[in-house]
Amino acid sequence: MTIEDLPVLSPDEAARRHGMSAVFIVSIWRAEGGFRTSGLVADLRSRGCLHVARIGELYWAHPVRFLPYYAIDLPSRALPQSNAIRQAFAMLADAASRGEFVEQSAGRFRRVITFEPDPANRVRLEAYAASLGGRGYRRWAVLASDRDGVG
Repeated sequence: MTIEDLPVLSPDEAARRHGMSAVFIVSIWRAEGGFRTSGLVADLRSRGCLHVARIGELYWAHPVRFLPYYAIDLPSRALPQSNAIRQAFAMLADAASRGEFVEQSAGRFRRVITFEPDPANRVRLEAYAASLGGRGYRRWAVLASDRDGVG
């Protein structure tokens, strides 16, 4: 099969033909779909693909070409904004401020994505989100790290 004259290969065939010479870029965007980048990287490596990278690694290697893109950027670009980021978080530090933000946003946002690493704060965040009456609230239990694995 081809798409615009480019061959479409199964993972096995791609690994057989190009596993030792090509760079395989894993670019799964929709994490809630059940696919995990680390699993796909491991799968490609188990098939004999020597060079496998995540899309973020490609973006970071070539930031002039690819970044910023959605919420992805170089960490070094966030550091100069750290005070403004902290101020934004502080503005939503209490329940009244969060409620005011929800009211003033008046449905202008299709979704709000939050990451809460502190287990106690996560419980409070979930309780607050549930109190919004199901207005687009969906929960995913995920962890973020600079590497795969635990610990």
